[in-house]
Amino acid sequence: PCRQKNPAFIKIYDRYHKNGFNIISVSLDDKKENWLAAIKADKLPWQHVSELKDQPESINAANYNVTSIPYNYLVDNKGMIVSKNIGLDSLFQFLKRI
Repeated sequence: PCRQKNPAFIKIYDRYHKNGFNIISVSLDDKKENWLAAIKADKLPWQHVSELKDQPESINAANYNVTSIPYNYLVDNKGMIVSKNIGLDSLFQFLKRI
């Protein structure tokens, strides 16, 4: 499900990255080779991190109450969460306003 949205996120990233927008992908893949292959295949230009643990074992998923994927947080430049699980259309409109 996450990979299906990657093309839209790439478009948003390409358009707004020069204005300070960034993406950090946190993977819940448990196999490193699959995780790295997906990054390469989808040509994702942003930073990626992983514990190489799936959802039940992931400390990050537990700490941020991720109960399904894909899930996202929109964080401002002060580190404050301004939205949780924002849809692509809402994200695009938000970025256009700011």
